[in-house]
Amino acid sequence: MTTTFWNKRRINIIDTPGHVDFTLEVERALRVLDGAICLFDSVAGVEPQSETVWRQADKYGVPRICFVNKIDCLGANFFRIKDMIVTNLDAKPPVIQLSIGSKDNFQGVVDLVKMKAVIWSGEELGVKFVYQDISVDLQELAQDYHSQMIEAIVKLDDKAMENYLEGYKLDEKTTRKLIRKGTIFGSFVPVLCGSTFKNKWIQPLLNTVVDYLPSPLDLPVMKGNNLENLELIIEKTTSDEPFAGLAFKIMIDPFVGSFAFVRIYARKLLAGSYLLNANKGKKERIGKLLEMHANSREDIKVALIGDIIAFAGLKDNITDGSYHDVDSCVLAFQLVARRAFKEGIKKASARILEPIMKVEVITVEEHLGDVIGDLNSRRGQINSFGDKPRGLKYVSTLRGMTKGRASYTMQLAKFDVVPQHIQNQLASKEEKVAA
Repeated sequence: MTTTFWNKRRINIIDTPGHVDFTLEVERALRVLDGAICLFDSVAGVEPQSETVWRQADKYGVPRICFVNKIDCLGANFFRIKDMIVTNLDAKPPVIQLSIGSKDNFQGVVDLVKMKAVIWSGEELGVKFVYQDISVDLQELAQDYHSQMIEAIVKLDDKAMENYLEGYKLDEKTTRKLIRKGTIFGSFVPVLCGSTFKNKWIQPLLNTVVDYLPSPLDLPVMKGNNLENLELIIEKTTSDEPFAGLAFKIMIDPFVGSFAFVRIYARKLLAGSYLLNANKGKKERIGKLLEMHANSREDIKVALIGDIIAFAGLKDNITDGSYHDVDSCVLAFQLVARRAFKEGIKKASARILEPIMKVEVITVEEHLGDVIGDLNSRRGQINSFGDKPRGLKYVSTLRGMTKGRASYTMQLAKFDVVPQHIQNQLASKEEKVAA
């Protein structure tokens, strides 16, 4: 996580991991994001985990743009990746730029909004670039994709559609306005390309973030629930509303102690302010406001709407439960616990319980039979099927069975008695171990 400035705009950045083991971390971040840049490898394309993250972004309604990276790598194919985005993600991706060359011959891009070529100097690592006319060999392709882009965006505005049908050309300002509108509303997902290794197209990418992704004021109201009666609470994203923020992650630092990552939704916040901790129903004083930059941090005095900062000094950030001071040694606890357990087992009609989990599996149709068979082998009971669902060391088995194209969610439903024949097997196994 870090913060940067571009074209007089502040951009808060959260870099989410792409590995399947960190799916929860990605979802936690998506919940507080205003917009996202989806990175795709120009060789590998849309990978199985890309599909999972895309569904998570759909769940939270996150506006996004696609960036096809590593155009300078061997095997890069921008158009194949664009087609994969359509096929695998069911997205509508108007191309707003084309690559000029690829692999070792990657020189720049064609900006389909300006209808100009952007060429970088090979020795400057993306620092210097110039706009120039599109080369003759790319003009026909550029015009074709420019027309496709215009046809996609004029559908969002009746006046623009009328002018387009009458043969009038859209000016650059109107084109950018409509691309921004479609991106924020989720009508489509613009596609760009470049190479972060050589910093080619990074400056225009930042321009795209500023031009097309929403600011905090562009988004709908924030919704939450009253913890006492579960009534829906609507918070407007303005500076006039009472302060509202969401603590979405707690971390422990050996020097600072515990601190919470917080997304601010309404009103600015000053260091030293008192806030209501909704989980505990208590007011707390915010000791420090920290602006995070990867593994470093900076003290700040004020945080504004849309900022993602860290609070230091929160006291009531533990979960339910209680504790007491240590008044004995670990060995004593172990001996007493074993003895108490044996006494309790003798006096009670002990039965082994197992957790019954509610599992929701999302997979493509071609692997449906394998998944159902595996669930049945685990004594699973299938309650329902869905065409497009919203959403145990099972993840490795499931992804291996479906070549990574399935995901699942799981929550505890209840505890139930283990079947008697399995209880007997467990008892026999323990007796052998004890012997």
